Parts: sequence; structure tokens; C-alpha cells
Amino acid sequence: MPSPKPRPRRGSIWFVKLLTDPSEKGARPVVVVSLDARNQNDKADTVLVVPFTTNLRDVPTHILLDPGETGQPARCALAAENISVVRKEKLLASALLSSNSVKRSFMS
Repeated sequence: MPSPKPRPRRGSIWFVKLLTDPSEKGARPVVVVSLDARNQNDKADTVLVVPFTTNLRDVPTHILLDPGETGQPARCALAAENISVVRKEKLLASALLSSNSVKRSFMS
């Protein structure tokens, strides 16, 4: 019997290997931004995510976050220009975090 698909919540941080990343790069943290009505629906196979980056640039599509806001070890940014659709089964262990800063950035 296949394992059940993850049921992420909006604003939760997961790890995923993005198809757009170089093959040598491992899984990276992402924040789920799709609506919970979709995320919790067993018939929906995908979610929308925005990846974290440590390549900090002053661009309007980056949301800068401090380590205490994300649980990540260094200052990072959400790279909103790289929003992606990923299959739920590709989501790896949840970071078990949902940052209020992250939620405010995408849910306002």
C-alpha cells in the first residue's frame, strides 16, 4: 500500500528537490503558499511553493528573513520569482515550522 500523500498547510516549511535546481543540489527548504482547501484535498496532487535562497539580493521579489523567523541557520530570502508547482509526494520531512513572518509575507 502506498504511503499517504503529505497534507501540508499554507505557510509550512518543507524540503523538496526542485526540478529547476542543478542535479548536484540536494533538497532545499520551501514554503507552501497554495490555499489549504487545496493542500488538504486528497484529490489534489500538487501544491504551490516558494523556495528559500541564501543568495541575498535587493530585488522586489525577494522577502528577506532572519534565522529566528524561519529556523534556518542563516539569513535567507524567499525567492518569489521562483514559485513552483510540486507534487505532494515529492515533499520531504516538514521542517515543522510555520513562520509568522512568512505567513504575513504571502497571506496579506
